[in-house]
Amino acid sequence: MEPRLGDKFLSGLWKESKAILKLMILTVPTQLLVALPCSLCIMFDGHVSVTALDAVGIGLAYIYSTAFSTSIGLGITCEVLFSQAHGSTKRSSLGLVIQRCLVISFLLFLLNGAVATHSYIPIKFLGKSDQTVEEYYHFMLAAIPGFWGFSIMLIEMKYLQCQKIVKPCVVIGIIVNILHVMFGIPITLWTSLGSIGTGLSFSLTYWLWAILLFVYIKLSKVYVETWVPWSTECFNYWWPILKIAIPNAFMLALEFSLFQAFIFLSAMLGSYYLSVYLIAANISEFTFNMYLGSSSAVIIQIGNYLGNGDYKNAKLTAQASVFLVACQSVVDSCIILALCYVLPFLYSNDNLIIRESRPQIILMAIVHLLTGVGYIYGGLLKACSKLQFVMIARIVCCGIIGLPVAYCLMFLAKLNLYGALIALKISFVLQCIFTSVRAHFLNWKQEAYLAVEQVHKTTSIDKDHYEDLVEDVNSVKESTNLVSKPPNINWKTLLQKGFFIVLFTAVFIGSIYISVLDRV
Repeated sequence: MEPRLGDKFLSGLWKESKAILKLMILTVPTQLLVALPCSLCIMFDGHVSVTALDAVGIGLAYIYSTAFSTSIGLGITCEVLFSQAHGSTKRSSLGLVIQRCLVISFLLFLLNGAVATHSYIPIKFLGKSDQTVEEYYHFMLAAIPGFWGFSIMLIEMKYLQCQKIVKPCVVIGIIVNILHVMFGIPITLWTSLGSIGTGLSFSLTYWLWAILLFVYIKLSKVYVETWVPWSTECFNYWWPILKIAIPNAFMLALEFSLFQAFIFLSAMLGSYYLSVYLIAANISEFTFNMYLGSSSAVIIQIGNYLGNGDYKNAKLTAQASVFLVACQSVVDSCIILALCYVLPFLYSNDNLIIRESRPQIILMAIVHLLTGVGYIYGGLLKACSKLQFVMIARIVCCGIIGLPVAYCLMFLAKLNLYGALIALKISFVLQCIFTSVRAHFLNWKQEAYLAVEQVHKTTSIDKDHYEDLVEDVNSVKESTNLVSKPPNINWKTLLQKGFFIVLFTAVFIGSIYISVLDRV
């Protein structure tokens, strides 16, 4: 007797739920470990002085809005492309995509570093003291080298995660964070370096992380089936990657900037309000990163299915993930509520700041009840390369709607920080509605076909070969012979990309030189 259709569906749903949960158990801690060094930096400086807390808090807000957002945008693009390529039968040229992403990440580092050296100028207009501006400037200069270390670490991590190699990422993350505490406390608290020491420990941590991941990849030989030797071919076929990465990075930077704009609104209320909001926002970022880890697990699982043309299991995974993350949202909020009287002591020794931050943390916990569901729907859309819709929805909800509402509630209605949190709640509810409606109307069969086509566009060297393969999803075959052929060197492309690298390097060095002269 054949099982009923409903029983088959429930059986498949349970199977996918276990597969996602198994992956989430590893991706969520990994994502938390990635964000932990930034939180530790704020904790350390919070015990130095309120000025150091404000300077480093604003500095990290700027880094999230620029360097980290562009790196995470490129990382999400890697996540989608790597998982689709790994799920297909065309894994052998995946190394070329990684090489291209590494070169692009270097250019992003030079651009972000050049701008960051002068980012102290807008801080003066917030009415902050000269000491806060000075602390901010020193922290930023020391933190700039960590921008590229973070980007390399993220690409290496996505490369391992797309192959479902997640345990080493967790182990290395734990080791690096322990080392960060071991050298971060002496540099920041036991010396007179202050924010400079925080920036140095920030950079050292992410470079150490990138190096340890590289050592693991090299020694474990997980790269054998997917890597090709470095060649000038990494300067070709950037557009299939940039077509996804540029709007993704730009929209993510804009989204992060709008979210961090709440910090600047808090700064307008005064240093005391800024410190209170920084504590609540930093705890909120922990929850955000947990949802980002869950979203990574879903993107990897769905990406593997779509890359192989298996749209039925991709749809089952989507349905299972929504239920799991809804449960996760409730658990996360309950944990924050249970610890709301303990957490502020980690960030400051000022009794007034500790007391006033508790109600803000409680409100943040309530806000996050719907945040997880909204982010997981966003993850489903990202797995289907619908990145632009997700970012536009968040920009509209957080920027066009959230910020004006926050300003009115904070300054006109005199609700202060409570107005900011109410506005965040409204924007998150609207995000959840928009992304869930769009995800409901996804055509999974069409998305599977487009994913297979995308795999060949981003990993193939010979354009004429893959066009025959993507006519039928079931006709995808192994094409290792493509990467075994010696590539033709396109000197025009090589010179163009080389010119940009030299130009960006010159701008980066010149920008640092000018900023140092200006401060002297």
